[in-house]
Parts: sequence; structure tokens; C-alpha cells
Amino acid sequence: MKHYPPEFTAEAVALYRSRPGATIRSIADDLGIDSEVAALRRRVRELEEERDILISTAHHNQPVPCEPSSEMPGDPSPGPINLSVDSKPGTLVRTPEVSMAKGYWVSVYRTIFDPEKLAAYNKLAGPAVKAGGGRVLARGGRVVAHDAGIAERTVLIEFDTFEQAVAAHESAAYQEALVALSDGVERDFRIVEGVD
Repeated sequence: MKHYPPEFTAEAVALYRSRPGATIRSIADDLGIDSEVAALRRRVRELEEERDILISTAHHNQPVPCEPSSEMPGDPSPGPINLSVDSKPGTLVRTPEVSMAKGYWVSVYRTIFDPEKLAAYNKLAGPAVKAGGGRVLARGGRVVAHDAGIAERTVLIEFDTFEQAVAAHESAAYQEALVALSDGVERDFRIVEGVD
């Protein structure tokens, strides 16, 4: 059995108590604990593992990490730096080390009530997502459903950073798309930070 943070558990219990006649399965669905989300999480982990393998195989070309020391006066940036070998033997070049986790939009559509509203949303959301730096990794297509058995439309969009994913969602263009969608669907939408 998976253990969830106390805040999440408290939210689940409060939701359950506030809905007379609700089942544990319906609460799990409302909180996004279903097979599509789990499948998307697994796929994201697989992609991140592939990325890590590619990074580790290219390690011999990567800079050597080094912490700044007091012996380096005038160090312009606190925090980690990299020392890498230049084309001249024995020459070291200092470059800042930057590492940021990607951000993901995960949407699992439970029910599509109004296909016209969904079409209007898609017409506006596509350009808004692209303008915000998003890349669609999965949209619709084939789904193998397990556990909760929901095999409806699933969308996974990747952004370079979590902050970029949040900013794209809060952008005026995407908010306009949400107005067009309004009550046309029932979906679970999450913005998830990837593993750095």
C-alpha cells in the first residue's frame, strides 16, 4: 500500500466526509489516483531514466563539478560551478552549473459533455501552450486502462521548467481557452514537477 503525505490524506478524508454516498473509488478518481495518471507517471519516469542514461553515457565530455572556495576571489556567482578542460591541455574553464526540473501538464478526461466546447478549447489552447513553451508528448491515442478502468482522452504536455508550466497555465491566452471549455468536460488536470 502506498503511503501519502498527511496533508493529502487529510484532504482525501475531508472530501470523503463532505460527500454522502461517495465511494472510496470515486474519491480516488477525484484526487487523480487512477490508472491513466499512474501510467503517465510511469512513462514520465521511463523518459527521465532514459535521459539520465544518456547523460551518464556522455559523462566523459561533461565538466567536473566543483564547489567555490574562498581561494577564488571575485567569484561572481555563489553556488556550484563547473570546471571543464579546454582544448589546450591543462587549461580549465569555469562555467555555471544550471539544473532545473521540467514541468508537465497531465490531463485525464473522465467525460466529454460537449464536443463543440472541447473543439473551441483545443483551437485556443494549442497556440497558447506552444507560445508558453509546451510540447505535447501524448494526446488521445491508444490507452490501456487498469484499476479504475478509465480509458478516456489523456494528454501529457512537457515544459522546460515547472515554473514555465505554471506560467503557461496562468497566461491570458490559456485562460481564454479555459473559458471556452467551461463545463464541456469533466477532467483531472495537474501540473507536475519532473525529477531533476
